[in-house]
Amino acid sequence: MGVPNLNPLGYLGVKEKNPPNIKLFTRDPTVNDITGWDIGDFWINTVDKTSWQLLSKAAGVADWESLSSTNPENSYEEITSATHVIEVNKLYGANRAGGVAFTLPSIAPVGTVFEINGILGNWSIAQAAGQYIRVGDTTSTTGVGGSVSASAVGDCIKCRCIIANTAWISFGLQGNLTIV
Repeated sequence: MGVPNLNPLGYLGVKEKNPPNIKLFTRDPTVNDITGWDIGDFWINTVDKTSWQLLSKAAGVADWESLSSTNPENSYEEITSATHVIEVNKLYGANRAGGVAFTLPSIAPVGTVFEINGILGNWSIAQAAGQYIRVGDTTSTTGVGGSVSASAVGDCIKCRCIIANTAWISFGLQGNLTIV
């Protein structure tokens, strides 16, 4: 006779063991990454320095929650192209002699952030309809006519979304930015 499973949550896939599994990979998990995983296990992407926890695996679909999404230092990307659409919760290095024209993200939940650090050339942030950025006591023109730009190499800005998808406020900057 075997040992009975006395775990009252065993039928939900919640395991008894402590601590949870922690596995290292070079990519982020997908909804298909379910085999061999238990609810509560951790996935660490060693390349992007992001971590994930498995919340559920209902109907054969894995629900991974990012544990690093609010810290842009965990997600740095150096941009060398002429244009780039900003992703929330990312830190960027603008590294192009001709400058980098960034565009605000179209989807940005309240509280998400981004940061741009000038490395080589200047950078600018373009806006879509209805969007604006507040820097100190100055607000950019709402919509496609508004922008915030670096005036010198080394200028930096950190912004937080204060109204979903549309309004951003700077909570850190370096240099003399041009606000249109």
